Amino acid sequence: MSSDSTGYGFFQHPYPDDDAVRIVDFSKDLCLTVLRRHTYINLFSCINGIICIGCSDVFALWNPAIRERKIIRCPPLPQRPFFPPYNYTTLFAFGYDQYSSDYKVVRIVTYKKNSPPTQNSLFTDYYNFFHVYSLNADSWTQVIDTTIHRSNLWLLSNYAIYFNGVNHWLGFFDNGHINELGRNRDFEIILSFDMSREVFRIMKLPDEVFRKLRYPVDSVSSMQRHKVFSVFNDCLAFIFYKMGTMTEKYFDIWVMREYGVEDSWTKQLVVGPLLGIHRPLKFSKNGMLLLLGDDGAIVLYNIGSKETRNLQIPEFPRSFIPREAMVYVESLVSLKGA
Repeated sequence: MSSDSTGYGFFQHPYPDDDAVRIVDFSKDLCLTVLRRHTYINLFSCINGIICIGCSDVFALWNPAIRERKIIRCPPLPQRPFFPPYNYTTLFAFGYDQYSSDYKVVRIVTYKKNSPPTQNSLFTDYYNFFHVYSLNADSWTQVIDTTIHRSNLWLLSNYAIYFNGVNHWLGFFDNGHINELGRNRDFEIILSFDMSREVFRIMKLPDEVFRKLRYPVDSVSSMQRHKVFSVFNDCLAFIFYKMGTMTEKYFDIWVMREYGVEDSWTKQLVVGPLLGIHRPLKFSKNGMLLLLGDDGAIVLYNIGSKETRNLQIPEFPRSFIPREAMVYVESLVSLKGA
């Protein structure tokens, strides 16, 4: 399944020999009229056939297979800790609590206020607020974690990676100093949230490796690399790639071979050269790599056979450029009895 920024999406049948496609207008087909006034509608995750979709103040849990949906309003934003001007971001993640058989949504609101910069520093105040919605209880509760509630943690990724009952975001710690790259970052981290225990954990990325990968200094590789957070072969993974007009694209795949062990990051393989590819999207559950083509089509790449398959469907308008993708598998799980 994929979506674009206008609030449309399409389903590709999960079986490779069946090209049946259904185009969905999320605001109309789901009767989510409250979403029409929002610029972006996000697909947060799909678990057991239930899709979490929404925006900053309202979202829906939706099982397309049995046509059930539940609209959930978010609690009011926490009291603002700063006087204007300030910025804030709102992030969501969807997960399953296997111990209580409960579906949950976590919301993270981060307030950010910059102090007047000096020559070598840019001090920023951060406040992080966490709330969890329980489908069983049909209510929100606030999660207090003093170690990161009032910290200089800033999350970079809008979408969490759900893996083994835990959601993961990419972020960094702001040390208040401008580094050699002109950024006020200390080191990048992965923030995880266990959906059953409702506890956070911080895993540091190997900065000496990942910084060189993202900001190469040699003249041949002077173009900045980007990375996509994903899961590959039951390991957390990053896909490194370069943006630009290169004819051929290469992707470096790094995996965390032992979960939670910061020194276990290893370069697993290199994908490429590939022609007509703009950027990677994510890995599917069977190890296939979903890519975005230069023409806006979604392309499926088989790492084993090195074969590609264009998934663009004639019924899906070319003007809709996919912004994100997720793997969807049908289920008969009811939201009423979940």
